[in-house]
Amino acid sequence: MIIIPLCAESYSEQLKIKIFEPISINGTKQWVLIRGNDESKPVLLYLHGGPGQSLIPFAYKATDKLVNDFIVVYWDQRGTGLSYDENISDKTMTINQFVEDTRSVTEYLKKKFKKEKIYLLGHSWGTVLGTLVIQKYSENYYAYIGVGQVVNSAEQERDGTKWLKKKLLREGTQNEINQIRYMEESNFTNRQLLMKYGGMIHNITINELKDIMNNSPYSPETYTNDIYNKGLWFAINLHRELRSVNFFKTVSEVKIPVYFFLGAYDYVTPTEPTIQYFKMLKCPKKALVIFEKSGHRMDIEEPHKFQTEIINVLKK
Repeated sequence: MIIIPLCAESYSEQLKIKIFEPISINGTKQWVLIRGNDESKPVLLYLHGGPGQSLIPFAYKATDKLVNDFIVVYWDQRGTGLSYDENISDKTMTINQFVEDTRSVTEYLKKKFKKEKIYLLGHSWGTVLGTLVIQKYSENYYAYIGVGQVVNSAEQERDGTKWLKKKLLREGTQNEINQIRYMEESNFTNRQLLMKYGGMIHNITINELKDIMNNSPYSPETYTNDIYNKGLWFAINLHRELRSVNFFKTVSEVKIPVYFFLGAYDYVTPTEPTIQYFKMLKCPKKALVIFEKSGHRMDIEEPHKFQTEIINVLKK
C-alpha cells in the first residue's frame, strides 16, 4: 500500500495499510484515511459528526487496536476538513447528496478491497447519515453502529437544554444564565457551555482533547481552527435539515443488525430518546452499549472499551 502524507515526518505508526489521499466522489475530491494490518479483514467506514467536523486527527487514538481486526476508514465528507473547497456548490450540501456520497465511498472501498459488503459506523451527525444510508442501501452493509445516535433532533435538543439549564442555575455565571432564554427559544443547546459543564466530554478535559489533536500523526498543522470553522460554516444547510430529523416517524425498520453506543453523560445527543427509539426499531438484531464514563466522545474518552465493544458486537 502507498501512503500519500501531508507531512511525511509526522508519521510514526507501523501499519501495513496506511493510505491518506483524496478520491473523486460525485464530482469533488474528498479525502480518506485508511488504516489496517491485513487486507483480508473486513472494512469499517467511519462517518464523522458535525456536520463538517473531521475526526481524522483522532484516528490514531480511537482505533489503534481496531486496525488489527478491521480496515478502518475515516472520511472527510464533502466540504469538511481537507475536503473543503470553496468551489463546491452550496446546492449540493444536502442530506440526500451526502447519502449518495456515502454510497459512492462504499462502492470505492468494496472495489478497492474486493469486499461484498462493509461495516458502517456513524458518530453524531454521522448517525443521521448512517441511518438513512442503511435504510436506502442496506445491501452494502453487514451491520451498523450508531455512536451518540440522533433519533429526534428537536426532542434531543430540548433534553440537552433542560440538563444544561439546571447546571447553569446551580453553577453558571450570570452571563451564562442569560443564555438560557435564547437556547429555549431557538431549541439549540450551546455547545461551548455543554463542553464547559461536562455534557459533551466527561472523562477527559478540554486540554486533554486538544493534546490528542496536537499529538496526532495525521498532520495536525493542517487541521487548524480555520479549516474546522470553514467546514462547519459550509455545512450550515445540513444543520437546517438536521433539525427536522425524526426517525420515530421515518425509519421504523431496517434490514441489518443495529448497535447503539451511548454515553451516560452525553447531552449533545441525550440518550433517553435514543433508548425509546431502540425499543421500537425493527431489525434482525440490535443491542445497546452504555459507556458509563463518557459524554459524546466515547471514542477518545474510553478508547479501549470503545474498540473492544466494536469488535465484540461485529464479530458476533
